[in-house]
Amino acid sequence: MEDCIRVATYNLSCMSQQAKSVAQARLLVEEHVDIAGLQEINWQNHRFSGVAYNTLDYFQAYPQQYFGAASPYGGGGYGNAVVGQLPFLKTDNWNYDNGALGQEHEAELIAAYANINESKPETVQVRNDLFAKYGLKVIEPRAYQRVVFEVGTKQVAFYNTHLSFEFLELRLNQMQQLKSAVLADKTPYKVITGDFNADLNTTDWQVFKPEFELANGYQGTWHDTFIGIDPVMKVNTIDNIIVTPNIKFHDIRTIKSTASDHLPLIADLELI
Repeated sequence: MEDCIRVATYNLSCMSQQAKSVAQARLLVEEHVDIAGLQEINWQNHRFSGVAYNTLDYFQAYPQQYFGAASPYGGGGYGNAVVGQLPFLKTDNWNYDNGALGQEHEAELIAAYANINESKPETVQVRNDLFAKYGLKVIEPRAYQRVVFEVGTKQVAFYNTHLSFEFLELRLNQMQQLKSAVLADKTPYKVITGDFNADLNTTDWQVFKPEFELANGYQGTWHDTFIGIDPVMKVNTIDNIIVTPNIKFHDIRTIKSTASDHLPLIADLELI
């Protein structure tokens, strides 16, 4: 249909290597996804070996790619990416302000992440020692990115993010920062994709109401998107596609797959 796009959000798992990256990309192509917000992207880093790994190398079916770093990692980066078929007219990336919680051990963590190289065990040990010493007080930097593209003559601002898991207060603050940024955006049509780590309840999503509509939870239907095992989590409906009221949902679904510990959430959107 005219003025329609198929959108996905998909956490690929930072531990996914070539076989799974290939399967993840194939899944989106087979589902005819036009644009996808991806999380847990390894970008030219040494997470796995002395040879740099780039998740996006396996998403070449999508000619438009934009990586947004949340943190340096292993000589490259770690963060989020948007991949799509339509030309990206503008790209931006911002880190969240995590306040005092995020700042306490931020410099130590970023230094450890930047230097890590799986082929040099001593660099891995520095990271492990940091988490062993401080636990959840070590807060990973998080970010959100924005790309602008056009569907016909209609301009869309597409946001993608991955929020913190460590503390509810931190996560809610990030939701508010993201909401404020999107509301201030003058682009007529706006979409947000992401892994929001809202794993304690389904009420935290009210932060985005009434200004936005949410795919996960739309008309009372919730989709479990996390399929891993985490005894701390109370709900698995942690990924979402969020839109402004001038965008209509036509179909919302997950695609069954074991290529990641998340399922892709897909929605067909009509710009009205």
